[in-house]
Amino acid sequence: MLFKSVIPAGLLLALELAAAPIRQDQPARTNFNATHNWTTASAGKAAALIPNRPIPDQPFFEYRFDCPAPGNYRVWGRTFDPKWSSPGRWRIDGGEWREWKPQARVDREVFQRNFPLDWCLWGEAELEAGPHLLRFEATGKRPRGDYYYFVQDALLLTDDPDFRPAGRFSPAEQEAQRKGAEQLAALPDDGKKALLSLRVEKLRCEAGKLHFTAVMNRPFKGRLLAAFTRGGALYAVVPLEADGRNRTTEFELDLPSGLPAGKLKLYLFPLGTPFGYGEPGSLVWAEGDRRGLPLSWGVYRSRSGIRHFWYVTPGNVLVWDGEPYLPFGGMINTRLSWAARQGEPENSGFLNGGRNLLKGRIAQLKSYGLRDIYFNGFFPRSNPNVLREVVNLAEAEGMNYGLHLSDFPRESDPGFVRDPARGVPLKAGTASHRLDAAKDFLPGRRPKKLPELKFPCRVLYAVVDAEGIAREGGVATLDAAGSTEVKFRTQARDGDRLVYLPEIPLAASDPAGYFGGLEDYLAKVRAVYGSLPLGEHFRFFIDPLSNEMHTRPTGVPTTAAFQERRAAFLTKRYGSVTELNRICRARGASVSDFTTAARLVPLAANGRSSCWIDPETGRLFRFDDKNGQTLRDLKELRGEVCREVINRVVAVLKEIADVPVLLKHNTWFSDWFVNPLEKGGADGTGMEAYCYGDSLAYHNSAVVYAEAMQSRRTQWCPVTESSAAAFEGQKEYCGYPDRLQMLDDIDQLMMLGAKGFYHFGLMFDPDGGRFFTTELTRDPRQLEWLATHAKLYRDAGRKLLEARPEYHGWYPGYLREGEAAGNLARTYDIDGNYMGTSAQIRMAPDGRWILPAVNPDAPFRTLLVAEPLLTALQAKEAALHPAARRLTAKTLDSFTAHGIGVIPPEPGNPNQLQEFRRRVLGCETFQTEELNGLRLPDGRLLVWVCVEREQAEITLPPGARAVNLKGGAAAGRKQPPYAETRPLRAQPRQPAAALPERLLQCG
Repeated sequence: MLFKSVIPAGLLLALELAAAPIRQDQPARTNFNATHNWTTASAGKAAALIPNRPIPDQPFFEYRFDCPAPGNYRVWGRTFDPKWSSPGRWRIDGGEWREWKPQARVDREVFQRNFPLDWCLWGEAELEAGPHLLRFEATGKRPRGDYYYFVQDALLLTDDPDFRPAGRFSPAEQEAQRKGAEQLAALPDDGKKALLSLRVEKLRCEAGKLHFTAVMNRPFKGRLLAAFTRGGALYAVVPLEADGRNRTTEFELDLPSGLPAGKLKLYLFPLGTPFGYGEPGSLVWAEGDRRGLPLSWGVYRSRSGIRHFWYVTPGNVLVWDGEPYLPFGGMINTRLSWAARQGEPENSGFLNGGRNLLKGRIAQLKSYGLRDIYFNGFFPRSNPNVLREVVNLAEAEGMNYGLHLSDFPRESDPGFVRDPARGVPLKAGTASHRLDAAKDFLPGRRPKKLPELKFPCRVLYAVVDAEGIAREGGVATLDAAGSTEVKFRTQARDGDRLVYLPEIPLAASDPAGYFGGLEDYLAKVRAVYGSLPLGEHFRFFIDPLSNEMHTRPTGVPTTAAFQERRAAFLTKRYGSVTELNRICRARGASVSDFTTAARLVPLAANGRSSCWIDPETGRLFRFDDKNGQTLRDLKELRGEVCREVINRVVAVLKEIADVPVLLKHNTWFSDWFVNPLEKGGADGTGMEAYCYGDSLAYHNSAVVYAEAMQSRRTQWCPVTESSAAAFEGQKEYCGYPDRLQMLDDIDQLMMLGAKGFYHFGLMFDPDGGRFFTTELTRDPRQLEWLATHAKLYRDAGRKLLEARPEYHGWYPGYLREGEAAGNLARTYDIDGNYMGTSAQIRMAPDGRWILPAVNPDAPFRTLLVAEPLLTALQAKEAALHPAARRLTAKTLDSFTAHGIGVIPPEPGNPNQLQEFRRRVLGCETFQTEELNGLRLPDGRLLVWVCVEREQAEITLPPGARAVNLKGGAAAGRKQPPYAETRPLRAQPRQPAAALPERLLQCG
């Protein structure tokens, strides 16, 4: 006789004999300190043992059940992922304790993308007929030793060895639900709010057309989007219309261009109705002859269970539920996120003040029609209870919001780090030197704050001559005082210097050093972000790791994990160590194997050759690798490793909420911001553009677009930070000097490729600190400017879907690889760094920018190849692009580097900003002696007093009418016989200073 008993924890005993319904008739007993109300749990809740609440001396739960007959019973449990649960032990009827060692799961159901409940076999037991008691005790903290955590949902006993439990419902409940779903699907569409679900069937191609059937749980009339994928990558989206006459609808459409060959899946996403689930259909497509550019995409499931389909167009626009999402708003900095610490009181006066201020600021923004924000510093280390308050407030107020993680593992891996200041000139004839890590710096280069070194530690050193060649080097140990005696094999010569690299923890901003602490960080992200009640208004994550994630590529990790990854990289790139030695032109001793090559650390390089050392043996290796092929290998490996670390965090965030994940860009062009994946990884890059006017192109806008356009799939490119200035003392007023400057800056950024605008910032708390100059809520006039201009972009949304700026590419883009050997950029290198000069970006004669190129296949208008800067492998890559314009050693100079004589000027030299406004927005700006103005798409004029004036007067032509921004008639006087005049007064600018507390509170 088969016996099946599903017993929800903390509820009532539930029995099912054969196919009889399960009834709850006796309470279970437990002292667990919480109950999780998860929709995936049996009866909607499960007993839980969680941190941040008192832990019982002996946490336990018990089940009582009756066996109808004696026999061997298999004991199944449904718990949170055992790998992330506390250890435990269990026994039946006071028998011997058994260690809780669940076998591999046979079923998993996940709550809110991050909280799995797994059915696992616990073991077997010989039981007599009659009543029994099973007791479980948690015996310690989770395997990583951080805290107690256990979620127990259900227990199942069966004497059937072939039975496998599945889901949160018993077989009888599943059958009842299936019948209920069929009955619901058979009902006519009477406007009920049941989530629409559908599946795609009977795909076939006939006469160049695709035919398929959509089967829905209820009739639906409206728009649908057909999405074509292959291997999880999205290649095309086609709009459709459903007539709503039946639950089954036949469709016919032309196959979109750019589909790859292979097994395609077709998804249908309904628009304008709550959508619950869609099952795709599949088709083997053999006629694809080219690979189109895949689109970033996802299906976000909100806390209400409604799904939202989103994707990014080739024009870098985010489309959400079928409509272009063009956010205009700004960043919110609230103490409720960055200053709400775990374990501290949640009802303090400090936090209550933050609650009042945030509510007031959101009400102020809504009054101007601004509903797009993101919360800065939404740290995983913050108090999750307070973070949930912020999310609930944004949802309740209808604010579309993003979350900025900006955190990182607490532990960094060790590595040898090159600091260009670490060195000391040597006098000719010197035979040794007492190296002191606290004192030995090049003249004038001693840093104000020394990094913390843990002694003793290893140190690499080299004697480098005036031409940048390492004549000798070795490995030593800095003693407890941070010093060591270095003896030279030959005496120092004129111009020699001693450089050294200590083995220290890598910078907290360097993802290459995150291997050791990454798992703990991921667990924190799962625990905190997985508990957030993300709803219909949630849109994106920013910076899954540290803020802006830029670090100098000067560290070489020494962990086994990094060295194994490096060996695999070199093996894939060169195939054999013989080929590595040949291409890199090893001089003298050759590298014997990839394991040795993976340990090497650069000591010096001068563009013609480089010197490396093996830290394990102290042996030196030299390569005559013109332009630093070996340094480029190390840098590109670091880029891959950093990208893989970032992608692991992105994958966890996507499990929690499948929305776009953005990396916020600052300073130089970085290869790990270029996504080479057709699926997975980041979905966009945020422009952090400061300054104003044409300077915005230098300051993190054009370079950001270069990273996006060279990615393997489409990337969303909003402006995630922008202001004319950021810090106190940079200007005397708040925000922008007038409306025209704001419009010019926004339009400039959108012309350069941005598709959305978040000002830095709308609120800084507490007290604004050093950001009074940029906090727009201090000058509410500017909120109206932003909201008014946002409407122009939203009205033009469809024109922006495919609008893409044109850029020229400079190959090879410089990745600052020389810094690993203490070198500066070469002449004509481009790294996009706005803080540099010669290595920034350059404007060509046609008014377009020349940007760094690491992917020559990207759609640049012109690809310029600087042959004197190519490494051996880059030269092979460049040969595959015969249409590129080549600059040889004879033709590369300060003129051709700017495209002069290579790229022809644009005829007529048009005003590109005004052309962009006319073409995309249907408007243009104008200026008179007293007025600035904007000609709107409908022909009306928006005018205001120019920044140099306090007042002006306008004369209206016959039949014209003037209204203020609220729509009321503007007062004026008649000026016979034909016209009338209207006076305009400029509103005073808000100074960049603290406002009285009463104004802060009321907004």
